[in-house]
Amino acid sequence: MSNKKKGTIAAGIFTTLIAVGWIANEWNQRIIDEKGLDPSDGVIIQGRQEGEVPQAVPFKPREYIRIGPR
Repeated sequence: MSNKKKGTIAAGIFTTLIAVGWIANEWNQRIIDEKGLDPSDGVIIQGRQEGEVPQAVPFKPREYIRIGPR
């Protein structure tokens, strides 16, 4: 099999996979919108209250995340 034929087949497979992925994503988004399953509508972000000063303390050793008071 020649390199030109191999390249054509590879390009065809690549294009087919991209097209199928695009169509599947659009179909999935349409289903999510129809059923109202979009979780981004229900996200509630806690805001700072007036007068609250954010803590700017450096992390301690091996402290990768900081869990604030509840």
